[in-house]
Amino acid sequence: MRTARDPLATAAAAAALAIVLTACTSSGDSTDPAQQHDLQRTPVASQLQLEPADTSGLLLPTQFEQLVTVEPAWDLPVESGADIMLSAEETDRALIFQAVDSTGSVVWTAERPRNCSGFVVTEDADGRELAVLTDTEAGTDAVSVLTASAYDLATGEPVWGPVELPGPHAGPGLVFQAPPEGFMGDSGEAIGLDPSTGQQLSADDGRVLGEFAGTVVRAGTDSLTGSRGSGEVLWEIPADDLGEEVSTADLSVSPQTSAAPGLILLDTGSGTGPLIGLDTGAVLAPAARDAARDAATATAVLLDDDDLVVQDEHGEEQLTLPVSEETSLEAVVGVLVYLRDGSAVRVHNAVTGEVAQAYPQDDEGAVAVPARVTAHGTGTLVVGERTLLSTTRVADDQG
Repeated sequence: MRTARDPLATAAAAAALAIVLTACTSSGDSTDPAQQHDLQRTPVASQLQLEPADTSGLLLPTQFEQLVTVEPAWDLPVESGADIMLSAEETDRALIFQAVDSTGSVVWTAERPRNCSGFVVTEDADGRELAVLTDTEAGTDAVSVLTASAYDLATGEPVWGPVELPGPHAGPGLVFQAPPEGFMGDSGEAIGLDPSTGQQLSADDGRVLGEFAGTVVRAGTDSLTGSRGSGEVLWEIPADDLGEEVSTADLSVSPQTSAAPGLILLDTGSGTGPLIGLDTGAVLAPAARDAARDAATATAVLLDDDDLVVQDEHGEEQLTLPVSEETSLEAVVGVLVYLRDGSAVRVHNAVTGEVAQAYPQDDEGAVAVPARVTAHGTGTLVVGERTLLSTTRVADDQG
């Protein structure tokens, strides 16, 4: 038996700790977060009203120019609910999370070690929106334990956790990657959590591809299923309905799904895959490479190899336009479709297909492009490294 002073045991513990921290690190910070006892981990209510941002030198879409735009000090990607946006500022001391509502008011704040930036906005079985933040806690044998805790997105009230995680956040949603069996090699299987309880989901029902607003999507040997964490199956798609040459073993979730609320874009390994309706399991397109959706009207836009396709809320095709293979989708807001061709932004009317004048015609400046937009018409605007947030406050109220 080795003692704690045995060099091999010390090296093994250090390696295990390095695996936990490296997997949880976005900033390269090597500080052990388990030693950061002074952080305000439990969310604290806030009444801070964010001030209007300086948008001089920026081109804002005309859809947003009458609204007050604020600029949270966010450094991480944004997660959102129906009305509340969540992200964090990275400081020298910690990650400072802020939940901001559609008026630009900070609802609550919480802190986490800089090493752990994994977080998710999801829903429990009752439709309550949750913010799930990861953390590290001191474990045995000098190895930190990765955990997750869920809070009511609207209030910051604790709901469940901390629960121990099998590995770092992988996503989409509450999906975490188990470490490899040894110190080297491929990562272990993806493990999903039940959004209502935080309990690990059984792998017996198929490989977890992602979790979306409380719906867990799994790939079985001959079908794709969407279910609740409780095990209630909402829909099932036979593998044959996904395409003649599609193998469920090769399926993954495309990163483009983040701009398409209510849709799941899969990747068969070729950069394209079936587009699935989250609520119904309907196959909306057999092979898409990008997708976006308007949260208010449920109008969906997808790109396949050659075309831009507009679908209504029922999945019926309304419009088709030819596009280049370099074209990507940024957002769909109302009837406007925001596209990017390299560094250029182009906007089309989703009803007529015509190029739309979505920005002030005679002004110059850096172009702010919509990203996450809620059904209220508010949301994030991205320009370079800046993330702005449009609010329901009208510009005349600034003074």
